[in-house]
Amino acid sequence: MESKKKLIEILSGLEREQNSYFLKMFANIPDEAIKYMHYKKVKKNEMIIQAGDAADTVYMILAGKVTGVDYQWEGNVYVFMDFYRMDVVGDFEVFADMARYSASIRAAEDSEMLCLPADCYLNWMKQDSNALFLRTKKLMKTLLSEKIDERKNLFLNCKDRLMLYLVHSYEENGKGKESYKISKTQAEVADSIGFSVRNVQRSILSLKENGDIDVKKGKIYISNKQYLRLKKNISSGNKE
Repeated sequence: MESKKKLIEILSGLEREQNSYFLKMFANIPDEAIKYMHYKKVKKNEMIIQAGDAADTVYMILAGKVTGVDYQWEGNVYVFMDFYRMDVVGDFEVFADMARYSASIRAAEDSEMLCLPADCYLNWMKQDSNALFLRTKKLMKTLLSEKIDERKNLFLNCKDRLMLYLVHSYEENGKGKESYKISKTQAEVADSIGFSVRNVQRSILSLKENGDIDVKKGKIYISNKQYLRLKKNISSGNKE
């Protein structure tokens, strides 16, 4: 990248929340890191990181969303985490001193990001206590969230895990809407919760028959009333 001025120009086009976060993170970024940083656009479903490849680049997401995926030996694809704007991918391995990426990352939407060689990123973190502190907070929050989800999901069947997924989706994107549409296809939902499409379709039908969700042209819709019912069922451990 040409200069810090150019970096600020890119950040100025972001929404207020992302702009504020990255301005704080990049406040003291060394010129050497800016020199080797570059801006990149990726299309939906494009692979960004492949598990097993050399962990040589860190990606800072400016817009869109990328997803961690695990290609299991049976051929199933399990989506284990969504990374939204203001996140960084590829630095878990850098901090852990791992030579290769441990997970695959692909674009869940058309996305924009800044890319930085791993050695430049690590040198930046060593020099900049402010950026390191912000990133450590984010990492700890992510790891804690993962552990909580692991405990919740460990013994859940398909229907229960689907309900949990729908509740989380509504809380992240649907609050205040009269009817919230799950943007993912049923196959993508199956990937996200780690069950076969067939099992997910059975669970969707069951929830629809109970009035817990609506389905129109294959898409799942949730009202506020249905969201509250799903959340109550999860909290009470209701197994119908």
